[in-house]
Amino acid sequence: MQGTPAGATSAPSTSPTTSSGSAAVGPTRAAPSIPVLLTTPPPAGCAQTPAEGSGTVTFVQSGRLLSIRPDGSDLRCLFTVSGDESGRVAWSAGADRVLLGPSTVADAAGVRASGFFSTNTKVVWSTPTGKALIAPKAGTGQLVWRSSTNQAARLDVSFLQRTDFAAYHPSGKAIAATGVGRDGVPGVYIATNRGKSPKLLARLATPNSELTELGFSSSGTSLFFLHHHDDTGGYHVHRLQLSSLALTDVVEEPGTARHLTVSTVDDETLAWQVAEGATPLRVEASIGSGPVSTVDVGPGLDVEPVGWLSSTRLVVRAVPTGSPSGSLGDLWLWSPGTSPVHLASGIGQAAVRIPQGAYQDPPDAGEALAPG
Repeated sequence: MQGTPAGATSAPSTSPTTSSGSAAVGPTRAAPSIPVLLTTPPPAGCAQTPAEGSGTVTFVQSGRLLSIRPDGSDLRCLFTVSGDESGRVAWSAGADRVLLGPSTVADAAGVRASGFFSTNTKVVWSTPTGKALIAPKAGTGQLVWRSSTNQAARLDVSFLQRTDFAAYHPSGKAIAATGVGRDGVPGVYIATNRGKSPKLLARLATPNSELTELGFSSSGTSLFFLHHHDDTGGYHVHRLQLSSLALTDVVEEPGTARHLTVSTVDDETLAWQVAEGATPLRVEASIGSGPVSTVDVGPGLDVEPVGWLSSTRLVVRAVPTGSPSGSLGDLWLWSPGTSPVHLASGIGQAAVRIPQGAYQDPPDAGEALAPG
């Protein structure tokens, strides 16, 4: 990758130039015009099954991690879940391992500790194999790598003075992060998967602003990240083309964005949640070069993205507006131009399970010291 040395006057800027109980499946608030999927209860036993290419929807309910196909069929139990394993659910790129909260990994071999604290909400999988997990360490900003099969295997792969958020490139050969470089320059950086040869991709040049979550397109050719402006009360979703370092805006609007959710199977497909004043939390989606769409599953709801299935189908979770954190909600399947489909009720944590799609290596990837 071509890059400008940190501190040089021609370094890229984000403002905006760069240097080139049982399964309660069924309606609870569904309008008559909205299709509703019905299923039978899952079998009593729990066992992990192979991932399906088109993807399934998984969710925690009554102490079990359940799985359902998007058409409402094949409801089954994959794992039992204890109280301390009830955090955010996240599947690996191979869809064969799952995080049951940041501190627990489960797969066909069993359930074990990840080595990360249950309070660390920034734990993400390595790609494409899911052999490891990474997360910034709270307090120090170090970027910590841990084996997903052996919690005793731990490395410091930091390449910044402080790491705020990090994400693996789909190839597993690079890691991108937002934070502050070793020279004190805030921005977006990329390095090898062992934290070597860091390069500045985009410098944060705007006062009173902050870079937060980031994620690669499924092909690995673009990097998306959130940029918040404290002075204006607005935000950007930026798109950085890795080959040219060309920076463009997916959207710029009032409010605060979080839960950036980038598809791992359809390129240039992403969603995020927006908080703006006293209005309900909404989800917006961008697919290819089309306009940004608001994901509408009904009035009076706070909505958050769960994940993308194939064919640009987005799963979201909705609760009544103003519900306290941890409230149970409904899962919906949304696609542009069609009516939303209700999947399940009484859901707290959910995730899409789908194997990662095709990707390209990053430009000038450098030496890949540890496959992801």
